Amino acid sequence: MLILQMKQKKTIKDFATNYDIKINESLFDIGNLKQKDFFNVGLEGLYKYPELVGTESEKEKYKKIMEIKEQVIMFYDYVEYFNILDDYNRLSLVIENNGISFDVDISIKIYIPKGRLLLKNDITIPSQNIIENINNYIEHFLKQEKVHHIEDYPDYNDNIDLDVNIPNLSYLNREFQEEKYKKDMKKYNSKISSRFLFDYYSSHDYDILKFHQNYLKHNTKNFLPCFLLFKEEVKEIKYEITSKHNSKMIKDTLKL
Repeated sequence: MLILQMKQKKTIKDFATNYDIKINESLFDIGNLKQKDFFNVGLEGLYKYPELVGTESEKEKYKKIMEIKEQVIMFYDYVEYFNILDDYNRLSLVIENNGISFDVDISIKIYIPKGRLLLKNDITIPSQNIIENINNYIEHFLKQEKVHHIEDYPDYNDNIDLDVNIPNLSYLNREFQEEKYKKDMKKYNSKISSRFLFDYYSSHDYDILKFHQNYLKHNTKNFLPCFLLFKEEVKEIKYEITSKHNSKMIKDTLKL
């Protein structure tokens, strides 16, 4: 007879306790359901796969219990991931051309007190359970959405091939999941890189970011390509702006 492992039951019971959900022990009763291991030969050699033996209702109940357990694990993974993101301090910056003519070849340098900046490799990576869903909207966390009076950054390069072909190893579940996670992590990192469009430099006192923008129409403003992310509070940043049609460098300090 197949018996649910204590860890599987504990995952569900602990969740129910934490969120004041009442469950009955009969939830975990799967009757006389058994599990047998079968063997087959594939391209990778001999492999084992389990198969449930019992009534259809017993099989269905077992699958539902496993689905509940996986959903609980995913829930906690989401909570952990978004708690980490919420701890990041985000700053959205805008560049404006208030002149009477367009400008081109715009360079922006931002000086941030040393040690407070989060770079793309510092951003937490989601667990294997949730990364595929996170990949669908991670860009929205990384940049400010345009509004009616502020345009989006114009020079994104979204023509990045984020799909990596991997062999179908679904019959080798663990190996397949590991390969898929590698693929999803590569996609996640590529999406972050597609928004973190700056060069990074370091001096004794500052972390320095250099942004570039090809063109900015007169009487127009747009967001920089991504939020600046900080590990801790930053009270001020310095910036410098140069462009082709402005002979003077603009320098100032922004109080936060």
